[in-house]
Amino acid sequence: MSLYQHMLVFYAVMAAIAFLITWFLSHDKKRIRFL
Repeated sequence: MSLYQHMLVFYAVMAAIAFLITWFLSHDKKRIRFL
């Protein structure tokens, strides 16, 4: 595995984690509104 591929995988994982965090936060806000 080359360094370029390693960086691509690293950024892909970081983007996925950031997407999940924003998704969970948006759902938490909806839950707070319902409560």
